[in-house]
Order: sequence, then structure tokens, then C-alpha cells
Amino acid sequence: DNAAQESAMAATTQKTDAVEFVIDSGASSHMVSDDHILYNKRAGPDNRKVMIANGKTMSVSVIGDMRLCGIDEATNKTIEVELRGVYYIPGLHQNLLSIRK
Repeated sequence: DNAAQESAMAATTQKTDAVEFVIDSGASSHMVSDDHILYNKRAGPDNRKVMIANGKTMSVSVIGDMRLCGIDEATNKTIEVELRGVYYIPGLHQNLLSIRK
């Protein structure tokens, strides 16, 4: 199988609204388990797979964009970040924010 493969490994947990993410130094892309938090959704490539920490591969179903909001504790100002090309992977157990991206 010539499927493109990427990797994901877990690190520390952060929280945005009611959606929890793991900040992941081993993940090659941002990944979510719920496509409802994405917009500008489009079908994922037919053979795109990611390899998760246990060595199993999972298929990318949809690619989309999302916004994360937070508060800068030093200035008390709201910070909004747009993430593009986020993978939706059905069955993924944790949402992952790649710090490689």
C-alpha cells in the first residue's frame, strides 16, 4: 500500500472551551475526532492515513479549518488562532495540536 503516512505521539493537555486537545510534538498535523468543530470542510485524500502512537494506522476522512481562542494572561486580551488543514479522523481518541506546524 502506497498510502501517505504521518505520525502522532502524545504530550501535555490544554483546554479550549469544551474541546480538549493534546499538544503533540510528534504529530505531523493537527487532528480532531469530531468534524463539527471544523469549517471549510473537504474530503480527505483517498489514501491519506496517519500512524498513531500504538503503531496502528487510521484514515483521514475530512480536512478542514478551525479556530482556537484563548486569553493572554499577561495582557488579558483574547487571542484567536486559525488552524488550516486540520485532519478529521473518526475513532481518534484525543484531539491533537501539532507543534511541528
